[in-house]
Amino acid sequence: MLDKAISDKELLARAKALELDGETDEAIEAYQRVLRNQPLNETAIARLLVLYRREKLYKQELAVLKAAISAYEAEQLAMQQAWRKKHQKAARISLSLARKLAGEGTVKKGAVIYDDRLVTTWRKRKAVVMKRLKG
Repeated sequence: MLDKAISDKELLARAKALELDGETDEAIEAYQRVLRNQPLNETAIARLLVLYRREKLYKQELAVLKAAISAYEAEQLAMQQAWRKKHQKAARISLSLARKLAGEGTVKKGAVIYDDRLVTTWRKRKAVVMKRLKG
């Protein structure tokens, strides 16, 4: 069992050490703890995805991917809402322009969601995992 009072940085280091020692279940638990505190911790997400893929635990891998994508979208939405609240006129113009240039598919809840490279990778991997689970 992992000590509850250690920092996320220390927890990541411990998880990596556990992983290297072949203690996969304990490493997974440690990475999951980091994600409870920091849902978008890229290191914890990446290592969990590798471990789940290696262990052929595709349902768990899919759950991590869905949670990471949702956390990213929620963070983007919150940041945009805060900006729109401060800059209402510019926000109206920007949203209108985004709808015309990119189409309605990129607009969610009145915000434009731009995926960075990592999130695009997560979405692609999610499609692969879903296909693997079906077949």
